[in-house]
Amino acid sequence: MIPFSEKLDELVVPYVLNGGRPDLPSFLEDQECYRSIFEDCWARDPDSRPISRVVCERLAGIPFNVGSARYTAMTEHAETRIGDTSSEV
Repeated sequence: MIPFSEKLDELVVPYVLNGGRPDLPSFLEDQECYRSIFEDCWARDPDSRPISRVVCERLAGIPFNVGSARYTAMTEHAETRIGDTSSEV
């Protein structure tokens, strides 16, 4: 899932400036711990956004079951993104 891929490039900035945010991937929608990190990182006020160290600490604190279906979905999503070079300059 590439954020804002459904929008024309020239419409993304006005959308974000008016409070628009990308959708959370469906496999994370029911996970409050991920949702809160996602929403904090997209806070309208840049000074309210957590720094990367804090994000990493919060992510590291989330219990993760490697054998779960969610792990498989996340791994597949990451592998797809790693292999997707269409957004590279």
